[in-house]
Amino acid sequence: MSRVLVTGGSGQLGQSLAFLSQTHPQPGVSWTFLDRKDLDLSLTASLASQLEGLLSQAPQSPLGAYTHLIHAAAFTGVDAAETQENLAFTVNEKATELIAKACAAHGICLVYLSTDFVFSGPRNTPWRLSDPIAPQGVYARSKAAGEAAVAAHCPTHYTVRTSWLYSPFGHNFVKTMLRLAKAHAEVKVVSDQIGSPTSALDLAVALRTLLFQAQLPFGRHHFSNRGATSWAGFAREIFNQQRLKTQVQEIDTASFGAPAPRPTYSVLENSLPFHQRDWKAALSEVLEHINKQK
Repeated sequence: MSRVLVTGGSGQLGQSLAFLSQTHPQPGVSWTFLDRKDLDLSLTASLASQLEGLLSQAPQSPLGAYTHLIHAAAFTGVDAAETQENLAFTVNEKATELIAKACAAHGICLVYLSTDFVFSGPRNTPWRLSDPIAPQGVYARSKAAGEAAVAAHCPTHYTVRTSWLYSPFGHNFVKTMLRLAKAHAEVKVVSDQIGSPTSALDLAVALRTLLFQAQLPFGRHHFSNRGATSWAGFAREIFNQQRLKTQVQEIDTASFGAPAPRPTYSVLENSLPFHQRDWKAALSEVLEHINKQK
């Protein structure tokens, strides 16, 4: 019996994993999802004891001890991090370190979700696992610090970097574009940042395969949907697939004026050799789910 604990249960990946656990259950695998009210990562003074209580009591459960922990919770406000540096590092580095130590102490396989933001600089080919990172901005540096903490404290871990995540759940770029399209005939979208839009549903499938079907070495991996586009191209494809007449006005990053720096090119070279499909096909599935929610 495998028992998986997921932090960030109310986030896009957490909800995608929960959705799959209900619609496509795996024999012999049980899932437990925690959100902020269950485990507040900003309270690091008490987090170690909370984790110890949570993990040490698990073996007495009829389901048994936890075998895997997917750490999907994070401080993800890229721009907000610029003015909340201490909080970003508390959640993304310090809390992650405590989780890594707890997993190591209890023999739990840890999966840490990281980001394409750890890369920066001019590029026109996908970033490989062997490429040196160069995080810019508080959010990027705090996630890179989380990667280092996991590597230092939990030998049985997977760090999975992904990019431009969206889903039928929560707040994301796809839902924002659909909302703006209802009120505007034209929207301004950045065209000089290139990346790979990635469905959280596909990432969830990939993580389940990684944990329970594949036999890949521990360490860092990349997963995103295939292909690349700009944010403007992403928006245009959303409108095309929804048969909306909303036009996209392309602008550059400087004109958008976001507080935090963004990678100009953050396409990742996939190292997880499964469920790699084109980003447009993945988008079609997510839009189908969103349309059913209306």
